[in-house]
Amino acid sequence: SITDPVSMQMGLLYLKGGDVIHAECGSMQGEQAFYTIMAMKSGMFSDMPWIDPTQRTINYPFNHLLMEAARIQDESQATMQDLEATVEAVKKIMEKNNAKDQQEGKSGKSEAVKQVLTQFKQEVPDLICAMVINGRDGRFFEGISFNEKYNLNESSIIFKNLFTTSGDAEVMLTSFAERRRQIDELLITNLDDYSMLKKIKDGKYILYLAFAKSCNLGLVKLTLNNYLPDLEQQLT
Repeated sequence: SITDPVSMQMGLLYLKGGDVIHAECGSMQGEQAFYTIMAMKSGMFSDMPWIDPTQRTINYPFNHLLMEAARIQDESQATMQDLEATVEAVKKIMEKNNAKDQQEGKSGKSEAVKQVLTQFKQEVPDLICAMVINGRDGRFFEGISFNEKYNLNESSIIFKNLFTTSGDAEVMLTSFAERRRQIDELLITNLDDYSMLKKIKDGKYILYLAFAKSCNLGLVKLTLNNYLPDLEQQLT
């Protein structure tokens, strides 16, 4: 919503998917209301919870509306600076809404991934922790841990770099550049446990797993292969 503190005129913009789908200003609706709001000389913006409009009254893309608003700017008392300030405020709200939508989408995926990892744990009791990280920037996506010593979030970026370092070493060893992309899985043997890193979704994500040394590693890999399709599906 936007309120002109001088005239106390109030306008409402309904934003969805990067576009304005409805506008209200006094008795006006649709494009007329949108252009009236854009022409306000000053205004205070406030972000309100989403409410579905009774109908969609605007079908033009946002950029088209801005061009039309600029065209009719001379017919109002507002200056171009007023229009630019209003546009920037609307864009910021759009960016905030888009970021919120993306976060909600990630939250749904995150919960689904966590559920798959939990089911995997039920079949592999020796699993100590599991996490999925972004293969490009190493950021933590989701994970479960059954040992308080494991700090999943802070370690994820470093684990991602293991593939890069190993790939560089393979290239230097063989003088074959393709070796860098051929590494699909890394197995680390510690004193008390195994750590495994595996590329999933063609390297878009990396799965980190830690198992007690007492586990049957062959059986673990066999069980993992059964869960990988479901895990990758949740990351689509």
